[in-house]
Amino acid sequence: MNRTFIYFVVFLLMSVGIVSAVNIPVQSGSTNTGGGTRPTKTRMFIPLSVDMNDTDITICFTSPVNLATITVTDETGFPVYQQSMDTDTDSVMTIPVGGFDSGKYTITIQYNTTSLTGDFVL
Repeated sequence: MNRTFIYFVVFLLMSVGIVSAVNIPVQSGSTNTGGGTRPTKTRMFIPLSVDMNDTDITICFTSPVNLATITVTDETGFPVYQQSMDTDTDSVMTIPVGGFDSGKYTITIQYNTTSLTGDFVL
């Protein structure tokens, strides 16, 4: 009985996906309605991590997704950085943020039909 319960708990912990990065959590910007009136939940694999330190944001793709576009906007929605990368040839992008003004920013990572966003403060 105890062994079965432990296996069940381990299975639950392993099957729950966490969509976050070390310092900048990202989330999907789209909602699947499934054709009905109630939204349906879809489990999604996020093939990247986003880390930030005092001078840089580092985006690391753990698997290729073809072309990805990274945009950073300030709190007014004005784009302060935008760059595309081919994740088939490069898996890491570093964005220098040391010259950005203090404030709240949003990072958006788009690839294929996926759009992920996360907020951070400098």
